[in-house]
Amino acid sequence: MTTPDRAAMPIVSFHRTAAGCLAARLDGYCMMAVPGTTGLSVLGAYNIDRAPEDWVRSDFYIAGKSVETEEAFRAHAHELAQDKIDRAALHRTEVPYHGQTPLGPGTGLDALR
Repeated sequence: MTTPDRAAMPIVSFHRTAAGCLAARLDGYCMMAVPGTTGLSVLGAYNIDRAPEDWVRSDFYIAGKSVETEEAFRAHAHELAQDKIDRAALHRTEVPYHGQTPLGPGTGLDALR
């Protein structure tokens, strides 16, 4: 088994928004922990083009999991980074998929080379 190049490993950075929410960026994936009914709700989005300190709830369009604490949110972000490393080790390539879904055009499909 080959070890991924450390320079290519995803880096998770943590930030505080102006509203005081904990936020994280993992490559192009952005996450924010907002108060939920039980603990914190993790919201996600891709490629928000502002500094994390300027992110607001309406920037996010993916409803993620719920976590109990900010420490659990940090652990979740690191888990996603590890998943990205593990997936890269599978040496898969993205194959364009031009089919239609109920929500519009397909976005692509992971497939083995």
